[in-house]
Amino acid sequence: EDGVLIRRKAPPFLLMFTKKISLFIAGVGFMVAMLPYLFFWAEPGYQYFLVYPTGHSDVVMNQGIKFRGFAKVVPWQKYIDVKVVGDGDEIKDIEGLMDPIPIRFIDQVTAEVKISGRFQLPTNEEDFITLAIKYRTMDNLVQNTLIPTIREQTNNTGYMYAAQDYISGEAQSFRQTLDEQLKDGAYAVIKIEHKDTVYTDIQKTESSREIKEIRTRYTVELVLENGLPKRIPHELTENNIIVSQVIVDDVVLEPIFKQRLEAQRDESAKRQIEQQKVETAKAAQARIIAEGERDHAA
Repeated sequence: EDGVLIRRKAPPFLLMFTKKISLFIAGVGFMVAMLPYLFFWAEPGYQYFLVYPTGHSDVVMNQGIKFRGFAKVVPWQKYIDVKVVGDGDEIKDIEGLMDPIPIRFIDQVTAEVKISGRFQLPTNEEDFITLAIKYRTMDNLVQNTLIPTIREQTNNTGYMYAAQDYISGEAQSFRQTLDEQLKDGAYAVIKIEHKDTVYTDIQKTESSREIKEIRTRYTVELVLENGLPKRIPHELTENNIIVSQVIVDDVVLEPIFKQRLEAQRDESAKRQIEQQKVETAKAAQARIIAEGERDHAA
């Protein structure tokens, strides 16, 4: 009688479900709830590091619906952009923001370098697993490896050039050297000192001149190993991070050096004007002599 009374009081739609149907519905609900723990959607442009409850690790390198099997999924961007930004620059979708990089050329001139680059994570699964375990997050990789390595190799590249040579046509070589050092390791170099003696214009005797000053300058030469430049590995090469693109946006030389260049340019212009005046005077003198000889001959 109690059972009949309960069935009479229950809503009609509940009476439609048998025990089997109820179990089926519960099972379907459980499966739907478990789906996010069993599968995940791999976004384009990402690769994923998976750690299973058993401690086993795996990676997903391509896009689509992937089985995860209750694993923890850590997403990593395949390409990481790093850039020196200033006021008013667009910073959207840039993972690594840097301040201008201070460098010192071998002739002691300082400058600030603005650079941008794109880096690709290792495409080999074992290398990627090693990197993911080592750094844990992409932010650690950017802040503790990419940015410090870029700054270090930019400084090393500045050390290999003189500012005077850079503005005289070595800018492209500077960019190429920086690209090579980031991709394949830093060049091992040796610093060579040169002493140039500057004499005064006044001679004490016919055979001697007074020394005005001794100028010291430096050059850098590559260290060769079996006929090839010796390379020093850094964090990018050791972790098999691929350098996809490096662009030197600008090299801002110190103001004092710019003033010195302007003074040299003005002095050179004055010297050229004086030389032109001398050549004009010589031409006029030659013309007068020629006219005199002509009149004399006449």
